Parts: sequence; structure tokens; C-alpha cells
Amino acid sequence: MNDIRQLVIEALSIRGYIPIFDLDLKLEKDKNTSMFYEGNIKIEDNVIKFLLDFSNLSLLDFPNVYFLEETVNFLKNKYIHIQEPIPHLRKEKSLYKDSYLYSICYQLHNSNTVPRDNIFLILDIVEKHLHDFLNKIIHKDLFLNEYVVDFGGSVISLINLNEKFENWFMSKYKGGWYFFECDYKNCRLNLNLKIKREVFEVNHSSTPDFSYLIREDKVSIKDFQEFIKRWDILSYKKFMSFLKTPSFSKEFVFIWKGMTLAGYFKWERNTDKSLNSSKNKHLRDENVYFVNTQILDFKKNVLRNLPDESSQGLLQKKVLLVGLGAIGGYMAEALVKLGAGIESDFVLVDKDILEADNIGRHLLGFQFCGNFKSLALISYLQSNSFFQLTKIRSEIKDISSFNNSFFENENFDLIIDATGSIEVQEYLNEMIQSLSKETRPILQHLWVFGNGECVQALWVDPEIQTARGGCISCLGSSSKGLHQELLPVQNLLPEQRTGVCSAFTPYAVSGGMMAASLGINMILEWLQTGKVVNNYQTRYSSIDIKDKIQDITLTRHKECRFCGEIKQ
Repeated sequence: MNDIRQLVIEALSIRGYIPIFDLDLKLEKDKNTSMFYEGNIKIEDNVIKFLLDFSNLSLLDFPNVYFLEETVNFLKNKYIHIQEPIPHLRKEKSLYKDSYLYSICYQLHNSNTVPRDNIFLILDIVEKHLHDFLNKIIHKDLFLNEYVVDFGGSVISLINLNEKFENWFMSKYKGGWYFFECDYKNCRLNLNLKIKREVFEVNHSSTPDFSYLIREDKVSIKDFQEFIKRWDILSYKKFMSFLKTPSFSKEFVFIWKGMTLAGYFKWERNTDKSLNSSKNKHLRDENVYFVNTQILDFKKNVLRNLPDESSQGLLQKKVLLVGLGAIGGYMAEALVKLGAGIESDFVLVDKDILEADNIGRHLLGFQFCGNFKSLALISYLQSNSFFQLTKIRSEIKDISSFNNSFFENENFDLIIDATGSIEVQEYLNEMIQSLSKETRPILQHLWVFGNGECVQALWVDPEIQTARGGCISCLGSSSKGLHQELLPVQNLLPEQRTGVCSAFTPYAVSGGMMAASLGINMILEWLQTGKVVNNYQTRYSSIDIKDKIQDITLTRHKECRFCGEIKQ
């Protein structure tokens, strides 16, 4: 640590930075963790003073950057369009020579890697970002555009005016907005139907202009009204009607392009008098307090993580998952995070009850014991998504009760067999092979081989299979096991060559998780490219196994009763 400190001091000295004495600083945090330096940066004909705070001498983060209040006032006086809130700038309670500090909420912490072995490069990155920030705020068009580009950052500036930081959580369900309260004792959110807040959905084409909203470190109801009026006239009219309703306080949420501006204020209005009357006029001088508010939108959170090539994920895909054990539980959770069950049917099939013995390698815990796995999983998934999986359902039946008419009528896009049972693999394959090529869904088999030496997956695409073969029967059969040349582990006894079985087989929790991960990766490849190149894939555990097989494109086998006669 001392070596890094010395390197930082030397680099700052060479660059002309001046050390700041602790006596000149009054900080909210412990001074012992910080090392402050003063620097200057030139923008147009201005020389702007700023402070650098190397509070993390492990260099795991970039240094914090601050402006002095006198610098902010200088910029506001010279460039009259600069008014608070200033995007990306937050007034702190810390002082330097009796001048308040403004921290720059720059995005380096999230978007750049700290070059820990090059202090000069760290300074280059910080100074460039600082120059870009100043360039944006001194030019009016760029400044006003930042209110749109960084709407959330402007809202944070308003929230930071409060003495305390608050969180609200909300979700849309069946056309209405509902709010949650945080149960800190049990570390969870709970729906509270008693919470009533007025929600205004602002036209996306309206442009927010936060100028002149903050005056003397506060926002009055009067200035907030003017801000809404400039922003969106329809929302303003609704807000004014909202002010006419009787209540001692008002809580509101404005939603614009999926982002929120929320808060509350006192409103002890005499409803018999007009707002401009002597009885009510003083109310408009009351402060508005802003609250950090998050919309719990499961679909939005799913889509933001998907690659551009598969931006809709499984939203429009009808999916059937058979088997909800060690593989299927993890598979179900991953599938909903690809969009299954949100807009299209997601059907879970398993007739078994979750037993205590299952918990060692299952997604679910003891609290679900005694329930059917399918119902327990749906309860778990719905709870985690706040009941936004509107198209998920269960079938508590043995797979043998589903005949080819069921598969033909349901018209699934994707069927996933996560049972790890060769009997079920064969039965599902028989049902799917009996359908016409045009109505046949993709069938994916997943299993843990042996005692967890590896996991495997087979992807059967009807377009490819009808041309060159490659179904589960091309791998082997329940009577003979896997064909020798396709075994992932060599030199096995005949009874070990089945690979999967219906009886309990001991393997660690990693087996089910690895199989589900392999299955999801194949699905993502399909969503992004429209196909899976190597349809027979294997992933090995850390056990040293000789003669590992590679991922291949499985084609017809002469002994397969479905693919053996296909002409190539």
C-alpha cells in the first residue's frame, strides 16, 4: 500500500497537482482514508479548479472528483443556462476552505477498467472525462440535452437534497400500479395495498427541462408545478386536479420512458378556498422531497440482458419443460430469465412431490417440501417475478399420459427433456417423430452422465434431423446403452453405458447446474443464429478423464429406427 501511495504522490507531483492539508477539509467521511490534491483544467478560455480524492489507495476505483462551490457559481454566472440541478453534479456536505464541494457522478466506475499499473493513464482518463463533462455543461444545447440523456442522474441530484435516502418500489399488474414496502428484518419486499400514490405517465415525446428547479438547495411546490408545466401540459393538468383532492400530504410518481421522478410534500389545503387564496397561498412555498423509485418490470429486466441478435429471447416461443428435478429446477429459473412464460405459454410437467431428500441438489428449499414440484416451482418463480409470468402453468401428470395429439394440438416451439431418464427420452422422441415435419417442435434432451463425470445435451431440430438424422435413438437405446464410439467416458462396463437412469444416482449439485447451463447456452445459440451447430455436446467436471469426446454434429445411425432409413 505504501508503495502505491508513493507512486501516486510522485505522479501527481509531476503533473503539477498540489497536495491539500487536512486542516482545510471538513469531510463527512474519515480523512484517514483520503488523499486530496488540487488541480486545474482548461476549457475554452476558462481555467477550472478541481479536487482529486484518492480514497482507495488499492486503486480498485478511480479517484473521486470534486468542484468547489465557488467554481460552480462562477460557471452559473458566466453561462446563464447552467442552473441547478446540474446533470452529473451533486452537492455534498463536505467543505474545503469553507466552500462546499460538488462531486461529479461520472461513469468511469462502471464503464472503464482502472489501469492500476499506470498512474499517469489513470490521470489521463479522469482529466479527459472531466473535460468532456465541462464541455457538455458550458454549451447550452448539450447542457439541456443532458437532462434527457441522463434523466436519472438529474433525479438523483433532486433526491440528494433530502436529509435521508428513501426507496419506493412499484409494479404494474392488470393495468394498475401497486407499491411495495421493504421488510428489512426479513430482507424482502412485501406488497402493501394500503399505499396510495398518484401515478402520472408522461408522453415520451415531451422533453424535461430541470432548469431553475432547485433554488437555495430546495425545490418548492411552486417551482415544481412550473417544471411539470414546461415538461408536459397534459400531466400538468392532471397534477393540478390531483392538488384539489383532500389530504394532508401528497405522494406522486411521474413515469417517463420507463424512468421515474417521485416524491411527496405536505398539503394541508383548505378545500373550500382557491389555491391562490390567503388560506392556501403559503402551501406553494412548501418543500418537495424526492424519493428513489424503482419499477419492478420483469420483462424489461429480462430483455436488457439479452444479446442484440436474440433481443426478444423466448417471449414469442411456446415452451414445454418435462422433469423438474436437479436439472429441471435450475432450467425453469433460467428459462423465465430468457422470457419464457411472460407472453407465450410455458408448461411445466412433473408428477412428483418435492421430498426432503431432494433438497441437497435442487433449486428449491425445505419450505416447499410436500408440494408437487411443478406447483412449488411456479410459486417460487411467480414470487421472484412478482407474478408477472402470466402464461406459466403446470401439468401434474406422468409423461405417458401425453400422446401425439397433445403435442400436435399444443404446437410447442421448444420441448426440453430434463428428466435424465432414458425411458422418457425415448418416449418423447417417439411422440415427436410421429408428427409431421411441419408440426414437429425442437426437442432438447439434458442429462447428467454416470455419477457426475460429465453432463450432456442433444438438440434435435426437425429441419436438420429429417435431412441427415440425429435423434436420441441415434445415440443408443435403453436396452443396449450408448454406442461405444459416442460414450463420453471410455472403458465402462455394459451396465454403465446407459449414462442416465430413472433410479437415484449420487452426484453433486454442480451436475444439475452444469446441465442446465449447457442447455441454456444451446438455446441462446439457437435464438441468435437460428440453429445449433454441434447438436451433441458434453461438459466435463473437474475429474481427470482420459479420451474426452468433442462436441459433434450427430447424424443418423444405422440402428436408429427413425433415422436409419433417411437418405443423405
